[in-house]
Amino acid sequence: MIVAKGISKSYRSGPRTIWALAPITLDIRPGEFAMILGRSGSGKSTLLGTLGGLLRPSTGQVLLDGQPLWELRESERAHLRAHKIGFVFQNATVIPSITLLENVLLPTLFLQSSVKPTRQRAMALLDRVGLKDRAHAYPSEISGGEQRRVALASALMNKPALLLADEPTGELDPETEADIMALLEETHRQGTTLLIVTHNHQLTGAADRVLTLSENGLSEG
Repeated sequence: MIVAKGISKSYRSGPRTIWALAPITLDIRPGEFAMILGRSGSGKSTLLGTLGGLLRPSTGQVLLDGQPLWELRESERAHLRAHKIGFVFQNATVIPSITLLENVLLPTLFLQSSVKPTRQRAMALLDRVGLKDRAHAYPSEISGGEQRRVALASALMNKPALLLADEPTGELDPETEADIMALLEETHRQGTTLLIVTHNHQLTGAADRVLTLSENGLSEG
């Protein structure tokens, strides 16, 4: 599904080189639910951005279904992201000036296809996250945990083959955390490949495979 070969990310700070992500190699198989553990600052968000075609690595290559992401033009990467990848960012990425329904429908604007997911699918996703009755509300009218649910529904709108989630349960109360994990597990059972990065060891029971990210790179377990 998605393969990383020796990818890393570094920045220059005067004469110093700062490593945001140590070189890693990773292979996520189709249909797998993989979870990457790491403390704050270990490079988890950098890794997801690189795998998802948002952040160019300093070294290495990322292959999505055999396609080298970083040899594609930006327009081609954008097309690939719109059709194959769903993102759940660490901070709920909902747009405050549009309704919950419009937020869920937003990813369809980036599909270059005459056959697009419908408003009916958006409503079904809102129903799935328990917010169908609030479809015409604005993000300011719902809680932070509910905004996370909207962000997840939006990420699933285009039926992505791969879902990348960055701390999807961060700073949530235990009940909302359990709800979000249940939704992710249901998504996995329906065939979506999942890669989650988190610092929360209590979530690992849901995953097929658990890896640990540190300043030394990526390791199993």
